[in-house]
Amino acid sequence: MLVATCAAVTAAGNTGPLEPDKSNRVEPDMLQAAMVQLQEAATLLESGNAAGAAAMLDRLIAGEPTKTVAHAARMMRGQIRGVFAARQAFWHQRTVANAIVLVPDEATFLAAVAQWKPDRFWPILIEDGWLTPIFVRAFRPAEIWRVTRAAPSDGRQLKNDVLAFVKTLNRNLADQFEKRPRPPGIVLLDPSSAQRMGGIALACGRGQPTITAAAQAKRNAVVPFQPLLKLNAQLMKSSLQWRINDSETWFAVTLAGPYPYRYEVPAPPRASPEVPDEDAIKVHLRAVDDLIGRIHADDTGTDLRVAVVGRVTGNPVRSIYQAMCSLFLQPQRMAWVDAYSHQRDEAWRRYDMSPALELMAARYVGTLLRGRDATVASVRRRFRPAHDFGMIWINSKGGAKIWHLDAKAGTDDFPIGTATAMHVVHSYSLARPWNNDTLAGRALAGGAYWYYGSIAEPYLVAFNRPVGMAVKMLAGTPASFAARQITGGPRALPWRLMLIGDPLFTLRAKPARRESMASVPGAVKLQSAVAGSPLASRLRSAVLLSDDAAVALAQRCLEDAASLSPDELVLALGTVYLAGRPELAAAIPPRLARAHPMAAVLARLGRLLTSGVPAARSTAGD
Repeated sequence: MLVATCAAVTAAGNTGPLEPDKSNRVEPDMLQAAMVQLQEAATLLESGNAAGAAAMLDRLIAGEPTKTVAHAARMMRGQIRGVFAARQAFWHQRTVANAIVLVPDEATFLAAVAQWKPDRFWPILIEDGWLTPIFVRAFRPAEIWRVTRAAPSDGRQLKNDVLAFVKTLNRNLADQFEKRPRPPGIVLLDPSSAQRMGGIALACGRGQPTITAAAQAKRNAVVPFQPLLKLNAQLMKSSLQWRINDSETWFAVTLAGPYPYRYEVPAPPRASPEVPDEDAIKVHLRAVDDLIGRIHADDTGTDLRVAVVGRVTGNPVRSIYQAMCSLFLQPQRMAWVDAYSHQRDEAWRRYDMSPALELMAARYVGTLLRGRDATVASVRRRFRPAHDFGMIWINSKGGAKIWHLDAKAGTDDFPIGTATAMHVVHSYSLARPWNNDTLAGRALAGGAYWYYGSIAEPYLVAFNRPVGMAVKMLAGTPASFAARQITGGPRALPWRLMLIGDPLFTLRAKPARRESMASVPGAVKLQSAVAGSPLASRLRSAVLLSDDAAVALAQRCLEDAASLSPDELVLALGTVYLAGRPELAAAIPPRLARAHPMAAVLARLGRLLTSGVPAARSTAGD
């Protein structure tokens, strides 16, 4: 349950010295005054007064504050003015081929991504029956090419190929270092992991150097913080070698491997009687991704953020999908679900979405559900079975499997089926994102490629307010940078928020320029399957080519569902469900639907929609 409190919980013991700041110590009163000014500027920005915030930051910087305050002030001013855009300009100016290339496996993907050029690239996906159609519907290519012959490789050879690819990529970046803007970030990659190809895609797509390190713990482990400092030190050293650090912009760190999500810190003392003493505090969990990307600043004794961390997740199909969505898709429509507007406390009303929606309306079509419109019934009507929103903002209360509107909603009420970026102000929604029956787990399995939320109880003030984020994002600041707090914020120390997705995902003022693609080495252009072809093959072609016959073909496939492979089953179910025919999905027996995780979800949703019974909170375990 999200708590609205500004009370601070002492963070003693949560980090150690990462890289000392050699600046001189300053008088506490001077430091405090500068920090107050910095927070006042942040408050102006969070209320939508970008001009006032920028003016205050200019005065603060001119007054030669401490190194830590000056760093934070320049970062905030840079986000308002969009100075990070220059670091992505070279890569954002690339022409995008108006085509998609589908490959059968990781080895073939690695060979295909090697064909990208500095001035031209295109989406490449490992083909599957659920995420591939979602991407195709969002990207709307003029052509689809399919590589049918897989590149020969075994597991050991593929790892060696990945290491060789990384070496070549880094060498090429180094050779061109003086001719291009400094890299916008760095990729940390486990060369044996299921996420490695997603990391390679983002390294190639954004011109980022890559370092390799094997994950030392399972993703769901709760680890001590001390070993993480060594990993962070390795990242900080590499960032210095590549001259990635900048005085006005953070840089990005992308994790591509099963690195743990959570770490544990010593129990903090109660700061005051007003601090809730509940289970979330007793556990003392923090997000690994909020610890990484910091140095230690001696003049305040607190950590100074220099980077924002995100990660690609899931199997190779999903990690590549997350990368490709971030590189090639941009939202056109946004949905805003504001369950705070009816709250009487001013702390909740500060997160009113209306001002942010007004700012975004100059560029995007927006739909706002708030007050009496933010109900379980209205959410179900708007998001099920299908929706068309490329970005969704949600403010709610609840836990890992529940979100509160006018009543309790569950994971089956969370939007799926569209390539979507999601910002969710809520408690615990990212507690177990590998579980499809949690909120974030359902969203990510269902097609979300970017998800910012909390692993535990974060307190409301841990999240930046929507209007301040909108100001920064419209200026060209990456969305995750806009979401992270500047030094001096109420939850700026390592805390409980994290991002799944590309930390460099950015709202662009103009779409990328597209051009036709004459041919793809080793690939054939996708055509409608000829009569007499296997029914599932005809369905796959029809879905990818947006053929009107796709629903009828899917229905015929489902009449003999037992003969379908798991991937063919989810393709058929996704086709009928998202076309508004949930009764066809409902007819599939649960024992058959369990062959594919999303097939089971679609069949259950089909039954819920056709029976008239409201979706209940999921009770499935991890």
